[in-house]
Amino acid sequence: MEENTCSLRYDRWKVVFAEQRAQGLLVWQEPFVPLRLPKLFDLRADPFERADQGSILYDRWRIDHAFVIIPALAFARKFVASFRKFPPRQKPETWNLDTILQSMQRTSD
Repeated sequence: MEENTCSLRYDRWKVVFAEQRAQGLLVWQEPFVPLRLPKLFDLRADPFERADQGSILYDRWRIDHAFVIIPALAFARKFVASFRKFPPRQKPETWNLDTILQSMQRTSD
């Protein structure tokens, strides 16, 4: 998931497409979990992004504020379109054993 967008910030809003559910050092070994419906946070009202855990009204609030997602996706589309003009210079790094072994094999050849 190193190369995927997990969230984006648009003005006072944050839209989360995938989240890390592990705790402590397990965050380095457990994958991100893609969400079927993005989470939405108002960073001015909830700067610690905890409303989804602590409020029984969060689901209703998210539905009432779903209008934020469309402009945020348009913002993301502009960002992704910039890759045509300015493509990434290198692939994102992956830290798994297969990649390390392949790298070692290439250097030994």
